[in-house]
Amino acid sequence: MLLSEELFSSHEKAVAMPSVVYHYCSMASFLSILKTNSLRLSNITKSNDPTEITNVIPVLKEVTKDVLTDYNKQMSTQYQFADNTISLLIDRFFEDLSKNFYVICFSEKRDLLSQWDRYADNAKGVAIGFNTRHFVKLQIETGSQYIFGKIIYDQNVLVRSVEHFLRHEIDKKWRSCDDLHNMNLIENVTTNLVCTILQFSVLFKDEFFLEENEWRLVYNPLGRIRRLGYASAYHDRLLETDQYRHEQSGFTRTGYQFVVKGNSISSYVDLSFESIRDALIQEIIIGPKSSLRPDDKDLQLFLAFHGYRISKLAIEGKLVLSKSDRPFQ
Repeated sequence: MLLSEELFSSHEKAVAMPSVVYHYCSMASFLSILKTNSLRLSNITKSNDPTEITNVIPVLKEVTKDVLTDYNKQMSTQYQFADNTISLLIDRFFEDLSKNFYVICFSEKRDLLSQWDRYADNAKGVAIGFNTRHFVKLQIETGSQYIFGKIIYDQNVLVRSVEHFLRHEIDKKWRSCDDLHNMNLIENVTTNLVCTILQFSVLFKDEFFLEENEWRLVYNPLGRIRRLGYASAYHDRLLETDQYRHEQSGFTRTGYQFVVKGNSISSYVDLSFESIRDALIQEIIIGPKSSLRPDDKDLQLFLAFHGYRISKLAIEGKLVLSKSDRPFQ
């Protein structure tokens, strides 16, 4: 996985990339995905978890303040930061205008009861298995606009990474007798840290969700985020990306589209995989409470009509169709 090497290298060395990840969904969503050969990436701020993105802020503030206090004390009074400087800097970068991520979620678990219950229409839907190497390729070829990563549920990973990053970056450029240089150094290093954390904040979740073993494909239209000082600049940047784009890795992204969600409006983008569909989709698992079975003639007709070939074994270009064997009341 290709997260920021300088920030998350120790965590990422311990993460094994699964060859397949599973998207649990309703039967209607399943039909739509295969019919249109596309994945829908939804605005993360309209998810059902209100702590998305912002849950890293308290930890980031506390650790950053603790570390920088050590350096602050080494400078003369006139160059020292006020107590609330770091907190204000972090808030500035995490303002609402910067939180514009589009996400689709997967699990590395192929037949998990909690996933069936929460995301697959009370176990009457399906789980679609996707080949991860194509998501990794998308991330590599598009730079910072796409992230494919495993959710981090342990806040200690963030604590250790932030502390290591700050001390390493400051120590290698610290000048013991140049307070002006050191003041600017601390601000620049902190700004770089916060921008990086903001970019990957979408990959941190509360440990309550640990069982999900979640992976995410994230589209970030602003790329490596820097603060946009006013709303029109933010909207101008988004409008610049509002077009169909053929990514080098075989995906095609639509412009922004909108749907009513509850009593709100939610934006989304669709990511077409038509040119690589035979290699991307590996498996379909029918939910344990579904009345549908793998030998259902209409299901097989639907798959054949849309160009999908079925196999009992995992063979390139063919998909494995099966029924969940999980007991579900």
